[in-house]
Amino acid sequence: MAGSSAVDYREKVPSGLPAAFRQTVARINQTPYWPVLALTLGAVCLVSWLVPDLNTVAPAFSCGLLLILALRSSANKLQSIGKAASPISLWRICSFLFLHLGLIGAGMALGGIWNRAHSSILAAALAASKYLVLAPTAVLLSRAAWRHFDRLYRAEWIAAAIALASFFPLRIFTMAWPWYGQALGHSVLALARLFVPGTQYVAALTPTLIGPNLEVTIVFGCSGLQGIKLFQMLFALVLVMDWNELNRRRAVAAYFGGLAAMLIANVIRITLLFVLGNTSLQNGVLEYHLTGGWILFTLAFIAYLLATYRWMLRKTAV
Repeated sequence: MAGSSAVDYREKVPSGLPAAFRQTVARINQTPYWPVLALTLGAVCLVSWLVPDLNTVAPAFSCGLLLILALRSSANKLQSIGKAASPISLWRICSFLFLHLGLIGAGMALGGIWNRAHSSILAAALAASKYLVLAPTAVLLSRAAWRHFDRLYRAEWIAAAIALASFFPLRIFTMAWPWYGQALGHSVLALARLFVPGTQYVAALTPTLIGPNLEVTIVFGCSGLQGIKLFQMLFALVLVMDWNELNRRRAVAAYFGGLAAMLIANVIRITLLFVLGNTSLQNGVLEYHLTGGWILFTLAFIAYLLATYRWMLRKTAV
């Protein structure tokens, strides 16, 4: 079956509706496999609501991101679709719903197993098990349809997979803190000694830097996780707004480069706190260091985006 044109899709939209609404409906109609993505997103949100122990941000965010990116790119791909997506058969929808009911039942039966204390390996396995909420989506399409989906939306699902693996990485930071906290502390120490001679370092799970006027203890809340979250939300907004104009490989590289940049910005933030706290600005630093941290992370994102945005575009000046 040949792919329909944008005009054909717009003809299916009822007249008499507001222009903006008609355009939105047309864009949805001309996006192949949008019911699969919408059903998955709805099911993930429903399971998270009914079974709080399975509540996790990454699957819902990645599903929503994939749906939005597919909608954004659909207009550019109408000429290369090759065939229109067939409606989802009733038995596939029933199987999808049955599998999700099984997940809901299992989640309720297991109780609070995800919130109990476990070894690192078991805790990681239980955290990964929450992503099983995406597994029932496999039954919604045939193998051939999934291959067609891959050809159409390879860049989009890769972006969603990266978001699934890295979005709001609280578990990763928690598991890595024993060694990451030391790496962070020694990085701050190396910079701080350039400005505050005689700085002392106390190695511990929460390392401490001791200066003449101020001691700074680097707790888990200082890990830079908030800066990572801010970067991920703002970078996702850039992806959604400019997806059709971006070089996808460069966007992926810029994403991981941005995560590293925010971790470096966090080292600079703690160093500034320690250095300024050991001057006459000690009282102001203690009062406004939280607000100042958000400001610094925002400025770091803006600086990083200004440095990489033109490079991420499909066409860059030579």
